[in-house]
Parts: sequence; C-alpha cells; structure tokens
Amino acid sequence: MKLPLSLTFLLALSASFANNPADFQKTITETEYANSYDVPSTSAFTFTGKVSSKGVRLRTSPDLDSHVLRELNQDDYLLIVGEVENFYAVQPNPNTPLYIFRSFVLDGVVEAQNVNVRMGPSLSDPIVARLQSGTTVHGKVCSSNAKWLEISPPENVHFYLAKDYVEKVGGPQIIHNLHAQKESLDELFVSLHIAINEQKQKNYEEMQIQEIERIIEKVRSEYPSFKSDIRKAEELFHGLKEHFLAKKVAFLEKQMHADVITVNDEPSNKASSTSSENRSEKLEAVAAQAESPARIETTPEAVLKWKNIEYARYLGWTEEHPEQPISDFYNEERLTATRLTGEIAAFECNLSARPGDFLLKQKGLAVAYLYSTLVDLSDLEGKEVSLVVVPRPNNDFAFPTYFVIAAE
Repeated sequence: MKLPLSLTFLLALSASFANNPADFQKTITETEYANSYDVPSTSAFTFTGKVSSKGVRLRTSPDLDSHVLRELNQDDYLLIVGEVENFYAVQPNPNTPLYIFRSFVLDGVVEAQNVNVRMGPSLSDPIVARLQSGTTVHGKVCSSNAKWLEISPPENVHFYLAKDYVEKVGGPQIIHNLHAQKESLDELFVSLHIAINEQKQKNYEEMQIQEIERIIEKVRSEYPSFKSDIRKAEELFHGLKEHFLAKKVAFLEKQMHADVITVNDEPSNKASSTSSENRSEKLEAVAAQAESPARIETTPEAVLKWKNIEYARYLGWTEEHPEQPISDFYNEERLTATRLTGEIAAFECNLSARPGDFLLKQKGLAVAYLYSTLVDLSDLEGKEVSLVVVPRPNNDFAFPTYFVIAAE
C-alpha cells in the first residue's frame, strides 16, 4: 500500500525526533509566537526612516517586554511599512538570515502548518514568523547546524522599534538606493583592506599612504549616508598611519646610527671625508628642524637620536595639523601630560634600542626611563624634581618611558 506524501513526511519527521520527543512536541505546539500582529500597511504609509539616537532597540514585537534583536546605531536607515500603537513596523533587510527546521521542508516546499521561523538555528532562539503548508522557500543548509535551513525573511516578518526614535527622510525608494550603495561600499571596503595590508608589508621608503587616503576620501564623499562605515574607514586609516609612523621612527634611528658610525670613522681619503661631512650636515639639519633646545651630550648619537624620534612623531602629527609648528605639537601633548616626582639618574646603557638616557628613581628604586629634547636632564642629575611628562614606547624594557616636557 502506497502512503500519501504528507503522511510519509510526518512519519519521517516523527522518526527524526524519536530520541527526543520533547523537541518534537515543542516544535509542533509552541505558542509563544510574538510576531502575529496585524500590521496595517499601505504604499502611502511606507517610507524610509532614520534612527535618531544611539542604542535604539529593535524588537520582535511592538512590546517593551519583547525580545531585543539588536541595538541600532544612530543614522541607521530602515524601511518602515506600518505601525502598531507606539511602534513602527520595520521590513527586515533582505540579507537578514532566518531559520526553519529542515524536516518541515521537502523539495523547497513547507509540508506542515504553522512552521516556526526563528532568528537562529536553535529551539531557544525567538520566533519571528510562521509558515503554512505549501509555502515555497529558498535557502541553504545552515553551516553551524545542519538540521536547520537558512532562509531570507518571509514577507510577513516585521521587526519593531519605538516611533519616538525614527525620523522620516523620504519614500521607500531611498532605502532601496541605499541598499545598492551599501553593496558597492562593501566592495570598496574589501579593496581598502587589501590595500592597507599591502602597504603594511612594505618598507617605510616604499609606503604610499596617500593612495589609502584617496580611498578614505572617496568613502566620505560618495557615501555620506553611511556614517558608521565612514568612522570605520577612518579608524583603519588611523591604524595605518600609526604603523607608518612606527616604521618611520625605526628608519630614522637606523639611518642615524649608520651615519654616526660614518662620522666617527677615520676617513681614508678626502672624498670619504667630504661624504662624512655631508652626512653630518644633513643630520644636523634634521635636528635643527625640531625647533627645540639641544641637549648637552658627549656624542653625536646622543644629540641626534631623540630629536630624530621626536621629529618623526611631529611629522606624523602634522598630517592632521598641516603647517603647524612643533611648539603647537608639544602644547597639545601637555593636555594629556601627567606629573611625576623623583630623583634623576643617568641610565648607563649602550644599546641602540634603549628607551631613554636617564632614570627616574623613587626611594632609590628605578621606576621609569626618561628622555627630552626640551629639558637638559643632565643638569638635573642627582636632584629631586617634579616632571611634566607624556608616555613614549619603552622598546620592551623593564619600566615605562616618558618624554619630559618640563621640570621643576
């Protein structure tokens, strides 16, 4: 005897839950469906809305006690398709993944009544809709749980948010255009990530961060509605500039060290002597650009090392503050400066990576490394002082490092 298709399907479904009948009972009979509201919607009412505040909650139903799907960002755009009391009904983004149990679907057709559609591939995830027998669905097997099918939002699925946090900006075509722009923007972000990673792999001399800046400017100018994406792009660019500055400092230190060795070497002939003098003059010119008093030291390396490092930091700062003098750079540094007290002591270390030339001691114990191009710390050696300082990299040495802006 050949059984009808629907009976065969139900027998197979029952067998799939034979080891856990509680799951079967819950899937068939649960009644906590929260999205069963009649949403009056007309083409005249449908509009594009913009979220007017941070942290606005998107819910499964027009009820403050309902499940919160996520918190929206300020300036997020939504397609409003109806209203229920103090809430607007929102049409989900077509790319929002929803889930139904695979056993209820045969050849792309739902084979049972009131099949739950959930936010996630689990019986504990909230229900957002129910599908009836005969409904056609298109989806793919869930990668994290093969018992579930991932589908696009059905037409009867709506989410909800309070009316007070929505600003009407125009008709529904606006958000349709924004969806198309977002796809284009996502492709641009892929290119941006690739370009940034390529730049990070280059040596300092080869890096061209201007190319990345052009992409960032394109994001700002062509996608002004996507403020969170603009912020994300700017954060990526800021990270690249920090990477660029770190490589620049390392490059200047290496160049300075090589030139100092050349300056100290005895020239073998007049040509090499002239070359050394030229290098020395160039180094002195770089140091002079720091526009700060020279520290009194005994070697060319000590004179130039910290000025090169500080000047590199200043150059990085000028990318956002063009044509500003180095004095403005240090004035801004003062805004985040802290005060330290203790005794100044010389730091006896010949390593090129040393984080400072001096130590700050408290009760006879070293607590920090110090250097400065603004204060002659050698004059303060052995004295108890109060220092205005800002943090600097410590090159993985034992204590934190500080640049001294002022001393008392």
